[in-house]
Amino acid sequence: MPIYNKLVRDLIPEIIEADGKTCVTRLLNDSQYIAEIKNRMHEELAEYEEASYIGIESFKKKVSKIYERFYSSDQ
Repeated sequence: MPIYNKLVRDLIPEIIEADGKTCVTRLLNDSQYIAEIKNRMHEELAEYEEASYIGIESFKKKVSKIYERFYSSDQ
């Protein structure tokens, strides 16, 4: 079974289980959650920096993902 170690939102565990699969989740305390959000933001920023020269549409998509991560981090 693959291990992803990613933050999960938008009812993803329920979707996985509805598909007949199993997933294991755990709740993070505040400091763990903040650390994971920071890691994810760094990942998104790295993707943005790698793709920003491709064109305006790619640029918009990457910036949108960064904002999405930031604003969904309070869930």
